[in-house]
Amino acid sequence: MAGYAFDFDDSTAYERAMGRWSRAVAPVFLRWLAPPANARWLDVGCGTGILAHTLLELCSPAAVVGIDSAAPQVAQASRGPAAGRASFEVGDACTLPFPDASFDVVASALVINFIPERRRALAEMRRVARAGGAVAAYVWDFAEELSPSGPLRRAMRRFGAQVPPIPGTAESRPEALRALFQEAGLERIETRIIEVCLAYEDFEDFWKAQTPGYAPTTKVIASMTESDRARLVRNVRDQLPAAPGGVIEYFARANAVKARALDQAFLIRPTTNSRTTAPTVDVTIEPISPPAVIPSTPNRKPPTRAPTIPTTMLPTTPNPFPFMMSPASQPARAPMARKMIRLVMSMMASRPISS
Repeated sequence: MAGYAFDFDDSTAYERAMGRWSRAVAPVFLRWLAPPANARWLDVGCGTGILAHTLLELCSPAAVVGIDSAAPQVAQASRGPAAGRASFEVGDACTLPFPDASFDVVASALVINFIPERRRALAEMRRVARAGGAVAAYVWDFAEELSPSGPLRRAMRRFGAQVPPIPGTAESRPEALRALFQEAGLERIETRIIEVCLAYEDFEDFWKAQTPGYAPTTKVIASMTESDRARLVRNVRDQLPAAPGGVIEYFARANAVKARALDQAFLIRPTTNSRTTAPTVDVTIEPISPPAVIPSTPNRKPPTRAPTIPTTMLPTTPNPFPFMMSPASQPARAPMARKMIRLVMSMMASRPISS
């Protein structure tokens, strides 16, 4: 719906609308993630710093860095309770300004669906995570209209009002998040549903929180005539679950996903060596390119190339083939790599050689 885009520059309105819900979800997510202590964290799409502050309280991190494209949100995070214990900066999730393998945990809270180039952003998150590190995220279940704004959106739809679509709604489902992480080359992927229940003091508290200026639904409501707006308010009030005393309580659902960054994969390519009397095979171990190609950034270190490991093997077979092995980049593991190569090539050499 043209003209009704999200604008997160109003950090105060965002905090009023999402702050209480974000603080309820973050501890549940972190307990499920079960990160190690003394880890280096990157919070992608840090917003006002709620996830960063929560993990500082619960996870004993060694370092926390938050990055967000909205400067006002970063400014508020820098003034918030995590100030002095975490660093926050303005940046693009699709071109993270950090070297490869910089962090033990790379997490994103309630933002991936809003990133237009989600696959590129996730490829960047994978790139800056160390081998074996955690990459994780959670988003509101917009597909089922179970975000904190769900009651208002459902009531507006029943009223017959226009309800602007939320970016990435289809990708907010658990199966879609799993597929996104699989495409990024992550492994040991798990998903879970997180449900939290919160209460508003009364309808006015709910209405003020759920009609922030940055939300497209608020812009639709503002465009209504005064009489239509009054009818909508009555309709929403009637459909909300009000407890005694006017308290409004309901639950929202977030879908979470976590995975591990793969060790660097390597290609083992047998090649014929004609310099010796008997035909032999030299085996070269070389890195395989990651699934997503990300443009280089000024602050990025060049990718580390694994050393070439030549190994003279048994007589060659007529059909040498490349195969996968992971990892072989660490010097301590190179002897094991050679043993595995010899074993496979011995099996190959045991076949009859055709003339």
